[in-house]
Amino acid sequence: MSEKTKRIIISAAADGIGKVIAEAYLKIGAKVAICDINEDKINAFKKIHPGALAEVCDVGNDDDLSAWLDRSLEFLGGCDTLVNNAGIAGPTAPIEKVSPDEVRAVLNIGLVAQFHCIAKVLPGMKAQKSGLIVNMSSVGGLHAFPNRTPYSAAKRGVLGLTESLAAEVGPDNIRVNSICPGAISGERQERVIASRAEAEQRSVEEVRKDVLSANSMRTFIPPEDIAGCVLYLDSPVGVRISGQVISIDGHIPI
Repeated sequence: MSEKTKRIIISAAADGIGKVIAEAYLKIGAKVAICDINEDKINAFKKIHPGALAEVCDVGNDDDLSAWLDRSLEFLGGCDTLVNNAGIAGPTAPIEKVSPDEVRAVLNIGLVAQFHCIAKVLPGMKAQKSGLIVNMSSVGGLHAFPNRTPYSAAKRGVLGLTESLAAEVGPDNIRVNSICPGAISGERQERVIASRAEAEQRSVEEVRKDVLSANSMRTFIPPEDIAGCVLYLDSPVGVRISGQVISIDGHIPI
């Protein structure tokens, strides 16, 4: 990292991947602003990290998101790095059983909110002629994801956003990349496995075995691996990396 104190905005970061990324930045002395929809987890984060800005925010609500972003930019004095981490799993069901409202919710939180965050931080990044934007996608945006079509569509959209935006803002020395995590270890993964088991009328253990067998290394991905990639992109050795889609998945063969 550079000697300048990094100013970091991370959505949905009181738990899971987002929290691990936030804590990795805090550990190296960065100034961090996060949000999350879960008030209990935000309160727990603030107790551990009183120096960070941590607020409850529904990123699917435009007014709520805009207000949090304004407060974050004021607290930080600008933004050097934006990590668009928010997303929801959405329904696990055949597409004919998915309602339009369920599709809209997945797209709004997992894709539209990323556009909103980017539009807020870009003017400052352009003015300072530097910045890093990391958009969290998923292997579900790269590979077929039966019975998870709204989620897959949102995550595929993130890849288009990333590649187009990188070309758009590259002349301003702003870098944009996307990370595609595989099956992340933790509570959320267990919920996804349970939902899939129910939808496919199979046992949880059978589905877990399938999830692990999908990657060559037969492994779940620790969230620390994702945080390490973000910090790599935000280090001096990552300053020429832009427009890239980086999979951290234990190798899922195409």
